[in-house]
Amino acid sequence: LRLSPNGLHLAAGDRRGNIRVYDMLTMQLVAFKEAHESEVLCLDFSPQGFLVSGGRDGMIHIFDASEGYTLVNTLEEHGAAVTAVRFSPCGGRLISCGADRALIFRHVRNFRDCSVVAYHKEVMPLTHHAAPSRVSSGGAGGGGVNSSGSGNVLYDVALDASGRLAVTVGQDGTIRAFDTESCKLVQVVRQE
Repeated sequence: LRLSPNGLHLAAGDRRGNIRVYDMLTMQLVAFKEAHESEVLCLDFSPQGFLVSGGRDGMIHIFDASEGYTLVNTLEEHGAAVTAVRFSPCGGRLISCGADRALIFRHVRNFRDCSVVAYHKEVMPLTHHAAPSRVSSGGAGGGGVNSSGSGNVLYDVALDASGRLAVTVGQDGTIRAFDTESCKLVQVVRQE
């Protein structure tokens, strides 16, 4: 469930993989999309008017609200359910996490069609007290391994108001904060 930034549309996903978008003034259905093969787990809007969805099928779809929620992009970078997907406050980044233990950072290359390019993938380890593995596709974040962290399935990701900090929480309850420019782990909180 997600409200558009202007408050005019409400997007809701269901267990069958469908997305319904409602006009908030009239509560009339303005769009219906058969988006995913199974449950829609997360939704978000960009300030530019794109709706992104993540599903149990491991897919991410991006729709253009200005074109009647036409599908403009599909991403197949996760190997399991996409549990959270978020645009940065300015809409210039798209970050997702999932049941595959991956946190994927992307730049939005074009605001007209919301084309994106992944610039870093962080995979959380299966065992405690091991560092997340770093897989970089160039750009910011380069190689290297963090010296702390633990985790497994990632449940959610949130971004601060500046878009410079992405915070995740995983199945083990560990909260991790990553710098979105360098993709470096900057803080770890292990909840008791």
